[in-house]
Amino acid sequence: MKTGKPVLILWTAYLLTLLLVPAGHASAQMRVVAVGDSHGAYPELVAILQRVGLIDGQPQWIGGSSILVQTGDVIDRGRQSRECLDLLMDLERQAPKQGGRVIPLLGNHEVMNLTGDLRYVVAEDYQAFATEQSEKRREEAYRDYRNFLTTHSAHHHVAYSDDEAGRQKWMADHPPGFFERHDAFEAQGLYGRWLRSHDAVAQVGDALFVHGGLNPAMGFQSLKEVNERVHSEIARFDSIWQSLCDKKIIWRYMKQEEALRQVQEEWMWIQQRGQVEDREAMQQMRELRASELAD
Repeated sequence: MKTGKPVLILWTAYLLTLLLVPAGHASAQMRVVAVGDSHGAYPELVAILQRVGLIDGQPQWIGGSSILVQTGDVIDRGRQSRECLDLLMDLERQAPKQGGRVIPLLGNHEVMNLTGDLRYVVAEDYQAFATEQSEKRREEAYRDYRNFLTTHSAHHHVAYSDDEAGRQKWMADHPPGFFERHDAFEAQGLYGRWLRSHDAVAQVGDALFVHGGLNPAMGFQSLKEVNERVHSEIARFDSIWQSLCDKKIIWRYMKQEEALRQVQEEWMWIQQRGQVEDREAMQQMRELRASELAD
């Protein structure tokens, strides 16, 4: 996979940082460095942070009281998204010991992954989560998926046929590490819990940082309101997803697109039957498209 685009974005973000947020801009004592869109380009991210004197070769924080703002899109497209996340998590813990600070912000790709939109996850990213138990995990998951389908196949389009060709297609779409990665991005997973704790917008001194800009149509009164709205929408999605899983309307490990199709088909089926139970969560899912969160 070519990594030219993430690298270009990364270096562009670095150059803009030097031009727009020079040392001392936020206050006489504050140095701010902002980097965005690393997209799994770990060596390049490390090189930038070393170039500006924030980390050494270990890599450990040596930036003193500097502030690093990572403006989102750490993951997807590139091959080493997990390493990028681990680095930022480590630096976030290390920086305060020297009076510094690391502020990771949510980009649209973080929100996409938190809501099951995995279109830009590359094979190497899944592989980074694979263990010796991954093959066994996949076999167990496939059996669980087929069991789930037995209660829905009569009134649903089935994406994977119940034969060897269908099984092989399913396995290709769920490579080793898929389920471990999914768990890691859930609300209580290592990366899911960490990402959900971060904001979408941050102000440092008189400088404002956000991934991709703010929609003027949002109509907000403060940055706090923006961040609260983002957190609320993600939490709402988590709640709806869990409710649909508990009611066995969707399978826990479905990707967003498959889950939305499943809900739509289930909705049409209960409409035809005149059922009234289990409608609320499905209607909420139909109204709340995760892609809207990722805009």
